[in-house]
Amino acid sequence: MIDINGDTAIHVVVKSGKSNGTLGETLLRLLVNSGCTPFLKDMSNKIPIDYLKSTDQGFLILQGAKSNAGTNVL
Repeated sequence: MIDINGDTAIHVVVKSGKSNGTLGETLLRLLVNSGCTPFLKDMSNKIPIDYLKSTDQGFLILQGAKSNAGTNVL
């Protein structure tokens, strides 16, 4: 789902600034593992990882999702 601002659930978690905390990391993992794609662009033409620094835990989670794209995980 995409909200009226063009944000996906992953965008919302990342933009909240809480992706480095336990709750944010858990939410990102749940969203990605449930099939939410981290590659949709928002109205600013950015994917969620574009809002993070390479040192952020959320960045590592989304980068891992990118590496696993196309693989089937049961």
